[in-house]
Amino acid sequence: MQGNGPWNGENAHLNTIVIGNNTVVTDLVTSKIMQQPIKDIGYINYIDNLENFIKNTQILGYTIEEVKKQLRPHKFEPYL
Repeated sequence: MQGNGPWNGENAHLNTIVIGNNTVVTDLVTSKIMQQPIKDIGYINYIDNLENFIKNTQILGYTIEEVKKQLRPHKFEPYL
């Protein structure tokens, strides 16, 4: 999903499945595939040892470079 999902967004067909046994790592890999800043994942900002998650990640199959795609980000709008 790209743009203002899940209700007003558009499908982004990446033909890729990200599976992992660590939710932090799968979120990090997915953000890299979507070319979105890691800092935009709210809870990531609270992790002190983020570099350990990144350096201990093993990717099987295609590389991030092979599947990445620039997606339109969500436009944050204030609640009315």
